[in-house]
Amino acid sequence: MLERTVRDDDSAAQAVIENAGVVLAGRRSDIPKGFVAQIFARAVPEDVVRYGADDLAMLAERAYDFLSDRTQGAPKLRCDTVALSDSGARKSVTVIEIVNDDMPFLVDSVMGEISERRLDVRLVTHPGAGR
Repeated sequence: MLERTVRDDDSAAQAVIENAGVVLAGRRSDIPKGFVAQIFARAVPEDVVRYGADDLAMLAERAYDFLSDRTQGAPKLRCDTVALSDSGARKSVTVIEIVNDDMPFLVDSVMGEISERRLDVRLVTHPGAGR
C-alpha cells in the first residue's frame, strides 16, 4: 500500500510540475521551457503535490527573476512571505532564496540552521544548475 502511495505522489507531482510549466509558458516566453521542472523535479513529491500549478508557476517565475540578476562572486539572499492562491488551505508560504557561486553543502548548512531554530520546512528545491 505504501509503495502505491509513493507512486501516486510521484505521478501527481509530475503532473502538477508539468501543468505549472504550461501556466508559466503562457505568462512568460522569456523563461526557458524546462525551468519549472528544473526547479521542482528533485523536490519531495509529497511536498510538491500540496501546491497548485498556478502557485508553483508563480514561485518558479519569482525564482527565475531572482536568479537572473546577480553579479558573479556576490551572494544574493531573499526571504519573503508569498501569498498563495491555488494551494487549498495553504494561503501563504515563506520562501528563502539563495543564489551563490557553487558552494558545497550550502543547502545542508541552511537546512541545519532552519532545523536548529525549529522551523517547519514544507518544500525544498534546488535547480541543480551545472550538474
